[in-house]
Amino acid sequence: MTNATETAIAADLALCDIGMAFTKGHARRKFVSHRTACFAALKTMNAADGLDTLSDDDLLAALTA
Repeated sequence: MTNATETAIAADLALCDIGMAFTKGHARRKFVSHRTACFAALKTMNAADGLDTLSDDDLLAALTA
């Protein structure tokens, strides 16, 4: 996984968290869905590195460190 890809996904996750905090209804569900897709993409990319056994919280901590 490249650093640019990791940075882009981390930025997407940050926007999703903000969006989830400040929206309701359909808009919030879109943010939740996109956040889930981001984590799925991370797990897929990390499988090649042997990191696919990490929890979502551990992945997020690694991205923001």
